[in-house]
Amino acid sequence: MPADVGTALQQIVNISVFALILLFASVSDVKSRMVKDEYTVMLLILAAAQITCTGFVNGLLGALFSSFPFIMTVLVSNKERLGGADVKIAFGIGAVLGLEKGLAAMMIGMTLAVIIEGCKAHKKKDKEKSGEGFPLIPYLAIPAVIMAAL
Repeated sequence: MPADVGTALQQIVNISVFALILLFASVSDVKSRMVKDEYTVMLLILAAAQITCTGFVNGLLGALFSSFPFIMTVLVSNKERLGGADVKIAFGIGAVLGLEKGLAAMMIGMTLAVIIEGCKAHKKKDKEKSGEGFPLIPYLAIPAVIMAAL
């Protein structure tokens, strides 16, 4: 098998595993608003397994900068609007994607979340419930998988 085919297959496997981890984390977030730490550990193992592709420094910077806005929100906010799982999954996504793709995925995901959840809250008749939290991981997962495929 030529090296290019082997590399392409490995990339497809990596993206598929990445997508499955994020799918299970998203389902868990939607169903119970809780996400096990194991999903973040799996993302970090995947990042380590493909370290030759993204490079250690790029993965580390991606993890730190992708999760930084979430960490700051948790630290600054006096209400529990953002869960710890969101921070950890953002860290794992950044580690897998690297700095540029990780930041792009986070910006796109947060933009999607604000637009879609804002529209949903605007349409709700019961305005008291519009301040509720919502599962964020599905919004982060979709652009992350797309960025991984690019």
